[in-house]
Amino acid sequence: MDIYLQLAANGLLIGGIYALVSIGLTLIYGVMKIINFAHGEYIMLSMYFTYWLNVKLGFDPYLSLLLLIPSMFVVGVLVYRLTLHPIIHRQQQLTILMTMGLMILLQNIALMLWKADVRGIQLSYSIKTLGLGDIRLSVTRLISFGVALLTAVALKIILDKTWIGRSIKAASQSPQAAKLMGVDTRKTYMIAFGIGIAVVGIAGVSLSPIFNVYPLVGTQFGTLSFVIVVLGGLGSVAGAFLGGLIIGLVSTFSGFFLPTGYTEAVYLGIFLLVLLFRPNGLLGKASAGGGK
Repeated sequence: MDIYLQLAANGLLIGGIYALVSIGLTLIYGVMKIINFAHGEYIMLSMYFTYWLNVKLGFDPYLSLLLLIPSMFVVGVLVYRLTLHPIIHRQQQLTILMTMGLMILLQNIALMLWKADVRGIQLSYSIKTLGLGDIRLSVTRLISFGVALLTAVALKIILDKTWIGRSIKAASQSPQAAKLMGVDTRKTYMIAFGIGIAVVGIAGVSLSPIFNVYPLVGTQFGTLSFVIVVLGGLGSVAGAFLGGLIIGLVSTFSGFFLPTGYTEAVYLGIFLLVLLFRPNGLLGKASAGGGK
């Protein structure tokens, strides 16, 4: 029984981090209906950002959030203004092609700058654990889970209690009605995209003490993010968090009981089953159509 409790604890901790990886993706889709194929590459960039701050300046990864959150927000705003803003009201295929192009571009820039070397952050508390009865909890995973939970709560407060949050929700529900109520949807889209990329940056920081970084690491987490948001429901922040916890548990238990390499096959199988039998996800709503 103890081993099952330990696996469940590990699964929930890593699942919370997976959820954080996916929240930015589902937020951007929920507001603008943009499927951001470059999502994983922003995670990769934030992981490198965290790594170099640690190596060159001695920054603790979690303290680097103070620099990384505003930096990634600015990156998101600039990317939106330069690449997505001119085509946001055109065919959705153009935004898909644009984000795929950005994915390839960012991967190759990372390869040119940092080669294919695998790098990792070594912290004094990386191998430390906390005891909860017979269960041992990794300190880094526990901190990262706390960051994920705080981010989800902060994002909900922003969306529910602030003017920009209400504007984002209005634009996501009906852009035309939002315009009639005086909402500048173009500015709202830009800010929402910036917030989404800032959340991705937080995810990169949370992943850095746990996973190694290399130019193609974004592919791994990008695929995982799509599985989670489809499971939870596209556009649902709560669904992304629930989906992350579920995939974390599935990955941990399947990694323990099945041969190495089967974990990804298991959660991709879940992805296909959800698409077949519940395409709107666990907490998603049926699309009513409409445009931007």
